Amino acid sequence: MSRPDPHQIARRPMVRAGVGVPRHATQARAASALFTADGRLDVDALHRLVELAPAVSEGQAYPGPGGGEQFLGSTVLTLDPAAAKLPPLDADGLARLADALAHDPRARHVLRDRVYREMARLLGPDTPDAFDFGAAPRVEGDRVHVVGDFEATLERRAVTDGRP
Repeated sequence: MSRPDPHQIARRPMVRAGVGVPRHATQARAASALFTADGRLDVDALHRLVELAPAVSEGQAYPGPGGGEQFLGSTVLTLDPAAAKLPPLDADGLARLADALAHDPRARHVLRDRVYREMARLLGPDTPDAFDFGAAPRVEGDRVHVVGDFEATLERRAVTDGRP
């Protein structure tokens, strides 16, 4: 004998979840393009492109004003649409991507987040939450290279000289 529901809650059957897989190859291609049919930037596709981009980062702490330290560094990202399994972009599309990375606030936000994670990889748990950021994208062949420069004020010495 089962116990009755003390709260007398009527239970509804669960809704069957549908999988968001495109039915046709043309839908899959359109869903993964960096630019929509009307020319707008697809931020989700840009996230994938930036996250899959190999990065080279470097930085160093320098004495700053008032006795604190400034951390100056840069990250170079190589955005390759083919590596991110996106449709190839022609020279015009690569130029539009570089322009979006330089001027579109949403694209700059995506870059800033990735550069912040690279800075956190260099600084570890002492990574400050505020930092200045600048990006310079340029097209080279079938890729877009982005140099992201960053500067942050450190509260305490976060970068060691290798001694315990």
